[in-house]
Amino acid sequence: GSGLAAGVSFPATWTADDYEWKVPLPGKGHSSPVGWGDRLFVTTGDRESGELAIVAIDAKSGKAIWEERFKSAPHHLHAANSYASSTPAVDAARVYITWASPDSLKIAALSHDGEEAWRRELGSLEYKHGFGGSPAVVDDLVIVANDNLSESFVTALDAATGEPRWRRERAA
Repeated sequence: GSGLAAGVSFPATWTADDYEWKVPLPGKGHSSPVGWGDRLFVTTGDRESGELAIVAIDAKSGKAIWEERFKSAPHHLHAANSYASSTPAVDAARVYITWASPDSLKIAALSHDGEEAWRRELGSLEYKHGFGGSPAVVDDLVIVANDNLSESFVTALDAATGEPRWRRERAA
């Protein structure tokens, strides 16, 4: 969480020689990749269908290990936004993704091998520019904020089951 990693340094400028690998991803996204062990997880969105995809990538080779897709439908976004603006969260057991459909916020948990552990609809939404909130893992909870123009809230879900532990409404 501090943004620091022991024994890792980055160049001040990048050249082609600084990359170990580059990999094309389907769709468009603004999320950051997250990593655990030898795997990276990144989301992308399909501009035509509104669908969200999560791709697991081998960190050493850049090869895609698996890809899972989550249906949605096209809905209004700001021109600088995408259907994959939320950065996934990851812990030792699962990776957690959030995405919006035209009428509700959704979350899913997948194993590091791409098997879906659970999925939930979190509630209605109304965004002016599209969704972009990222889940966070704290101990055994997945925390999600849904700040929007209608029913804003923060909720905590059990990381293993997806069952709600608590929810607090917020002023819209």
